[in-house]
Amino acid sequence: MKLFKQHIKNYKKYIGNGPRVKIVLSTPKFMLHFSTFESNQRLIPFDETSAILQENNTKNNDKHPLIAKLETFVNANLHNEQFGVEQLAEMMGMSRSHLHRKLHKVKGKSISRFIREYRLEAARKMLIEKEMTASEVSHAVGFGSPSYFNKCFTEYFGYSPGKTRLKVGQEITRNTVSKSSKSKMFLWLSGLAAAILVGFLIFFQNKKEVVVAETIPEEKSIFVMPIDNLSTDENNNYLAFGMRDALHRHLGNLEGINLISPLAFDPRLERTELVNTIGKEKRNAVLLVGSLQRAENSLRMEFSLINPKTKQQVWAEKYDREVEDILSIQNELAQNVAHKLQVVISKEDKSQLIRETSYDPKAYELYLQGWYQYNSLSRKSNERALYYLTEAIKKDSTLPMAYMGLATYYAGEASVSVSNLEASEAISLSRENLNKAVALDPNVQYADTNLAFTTCFMDWDFEKAEYHYLRAINGNEPLAYFLYRDLLVYENRHSEALVVAEKLNSEFPYYIGACLAVPYYYNGKIEEGKKYVKRYLKKNPTDHMGLDNIGFFYLNTGEYEKALEIFQKVMDNGDFRFPRMLGWMGAGYAKKGESVKANELISELKEMKKISNAGAPAFFIAIIHSALGEKQEALKWLKTSIDDHEMEVPWLVSEPQLYPLHGMPEFDALAKRVGFREHAYPIELPTHFQ
Repeated sequence: MKLFKQHIKNYKKYIGNGPRVKIVLSTPKFMLHFSTFESNQRLIPFDETSAILQENNTKNNDKHPLIAKLETFVNANLHNEQFGVEQLAEMMGMSRSHLHRKLHKVKGKSISRFIREYRLEAARKMLIEKEMTASEVSHAVGFGSPSYFNKCFTEYFGYSPGKTRLKVGQEITRNTVSKSSKSKMFLWLSGLAAAILVGFLIFFQNKKEVVVAETIPEEKSIFVMPIDNLSTDENNNYLAFGMRDALHRHLGNLEGINLISPLAFDPRLERTELVNTIGKEKRNAVLLVGSLQRAENSLRMEFSLINPKTKQQVWAEKYDREVEDILSIQNELAQNVAHKLQVVISKEDKSQLIRETSYDPKAYELYLQGWYQYNSLSRKSNERALYYLTEAIKKDSTLPMAYMGLATYYAGEASVSVSNLEASEAISLSRENLNKAVALDPNVQYADTNLAFTTCFMDWDFEKAEYHYLRAINGNEPLAYFLYRDLLVYENRHSEALVVAEKLNSEFPYYIGACLAVPYYYNGKIEEGKKYVKRYLKKNPTDHMGLDNIGFFYLNTGEYEKALEIFQKVMDNGDFRFPRMLGWMGAGYAKKGESVKANELISELKEMKKISNAGAPAFFIAIIHSALGEKQEALKWLKTSIDDHEMEVPWLVSEPQLYPLHGMPEFDALAKRVGFREHAYPIELPTHFQ
């Protein structure tokens, strides 16, 4: 699906002009991808890419666009034996796992199989049309070993490379049965002579080679069930949570495995109902079921693969170890599951698995406790998360996921919560930990999402942020979809935002940010939106992020009572008062004519502002003043918000309550300070604004 729109020429400034830089056109029309390769991995440069694409367009018009493009890139690097799955995924601007899922959906095969078969088809064509030996052809199509080429070719076509012309002759013979017997005899004798000659050459050139059939595994879908904590101490829940999270990380990166997201199913389903639903909706899926039991420092973990349709067990393994062996258990378990599913683990993936076993086990356990607390989504658990993550780094300063956990924690402190940190300080700490994580492991999970977030909110560099969000989306991260949707809204690219939101809703329907209310409002789908929010509230009555979006929808469509009720519900469900909720509530009261209540909320936000900029209190003071019709006060507080670099500033030109300020010279100057791109501001205001 064509989701994303990029301006190609503007991205040149992020890549430099060195000789190792390649520029590759990726997703048609929408995306540019940059990367570097070692000098011996020569890939097609920018000027050649467009020519090759143009040349292949006429050949591939009848093919699926994805296949046509993949063939273009493989063909351009046909001779390069170093060109493989990683490089092709890079050129496509996708993660390896995401490209694998897309290719398997279209062709039913893995990336490595696609590349290998393309090379073999090209080899067969060379053997027929050119005077080349099998060894020469093997190198020409990127097989470093002639013997391995011979094996793959024979397995794929059913005959060896040396017999190719003979087989073609036989095909011609079969297709010309209507010719005279004299012609038939001539072809038969020619074929026989060629067979004798080729056989003679093969005997002397390849007599030591043994052809072995290669088993090519098909993709398998797997769902990791929540791991049961059978310990008497519930405090060991972090181990069960962490093990499932690690299995998602490891299995999700393996080519040949389609990892089914937990967000594809209602988390409220009972286990039996969940198993039945997966068996019904996901063909060829298997379940990874596990449990753990801890007694002091001893740990027993049991895992099995279950067919959800038949409920039969197809594999099981028990691990009796010490708690400090948790890293090696994760490694071993991931490899055992892959082996059982007949998935070959690449050298790169195996290296990554082995690398994670090198971390200090005590530090990793502290990380697991911290990440579990952070995902508990409460203010108190956030404070505990900070403690555990910090202690993990003290124990092992080489633990990348602990730094990434801190980067995520500090980003949250700056954006949504009332903390003792200034927003700029929190974002700075987030970036500092993010850089440390990436330096230790460039492939650490959530790197692009966090980098895009800090770039957007700290630098107000929407162009660079968009680039990193797109990379994260290709890695199939739901948070990246949600945040990228918001970026598109900031820039008033509302039709694109709706497409991204619908994709998020389709892929991860139970993600807390999958609500469509905001893009429905901005795209003028008011009646459709009203029906949607009713269904959503019935389905997800306590989803605070969805309620946030629905309150926004009601506020800006004139249903102020409903909006106020929703905002109050969000704050009642939390353990602190959000500046965003207070600001929108104040706007609701202002629109209702209840200026006293609106001003009371302004006073509360001013008190928050004295403590911290977190949550952007000045920005929401401006929103209430604008809703009250007090434009100069609104502009004054917006200037304060921008001076203090508050987190909600990117909403400046798309926040409906600030629409009345559009076109005022002071507002235009503020928009220019933030640095919005030309398409973001000025805009024609929507007719449905209330």
